Amino acid sequence: RTDDGTWLTQVGDRYNLSDWNEHHVHMKYRAYVPQTPPPDHSFHVTYRLVDELGPYESSEPFTVVFNVPAPAVEETTPRYRATLPSTCNAQLTFTFHREFTVEDGPPVTITDEDTHTQDYYTGYFDYEVSSNGMVLILDQTAGALPDDTWLEVALTDHVKDADTGSNGIPFTQYVHTMPGDLEGDGDVDPADYSLFHDCITGPTVPQTDPECRYADLNCDGHVDLRDFALFQHSSK
Repeated sequence: RTDDGTWLTQVGDRYNLSDWNEHHVHMKYRAYVPQTPPPDHSFHVTYRLVDELGPYESSEPFTVVFNVPAPAVEETTPRYRATLPSTCNAQLTFTFHREFTVEDGPPVTITDEDTHTQDYYTGYFDYEVSSNGMVLILDQTAGALPDDTWLEVALTDHVKDADTGSNGIPFTQYVHTMPGDLEGDGDVDPADYSLFHDCITGPTVPQTDPECRYADLNCDGHVDLRDFALFQHSSK
């Protein structure tokens, strides 16, 4: 409930701060908990701040969790609904607010957002958990993702709380595949070319700099004229 009396009670409800003559807002969070809640059930509300007027970027989704400890995603790389600048050498990370484990199956499913019909791309990725148990790292090790496509990367029930074993808070990251967008800002422009140029090694020298991971557009281990041809095509 906002200070001017507006209630947000349903999924998809929104409130425009521009309609209220203040520079900040206080939010109170409440959750209805039945008298006999199911075991290992998490009560939570997920928000995302959006500025349709343009001065500010949309926030990462943030989750308020009530009572039951459960790992929730605090940050993603790329950021929420952003560009994934590779279709064959991609990496995604999810940073949680508490330690988690992955048990008995893959931590995510990766699906074409347009079709929702089949989990096409999960098998293209291997995963690892950071040494502190709070970051999930997905590395593409096979296949080629479709270009210019929105993908849904959804956590599964295999992500568990390290202490209680309860399921993690549901979360779906959306990424748009755009090879050549090395800055991750949604377009391919001279700034991306500058980054690409600094990564060129030629066809005989392997590119091993982690900062140049996405400049290797054809994923052959080199950044050369073959990659530049793909970069030119993506910048049109």
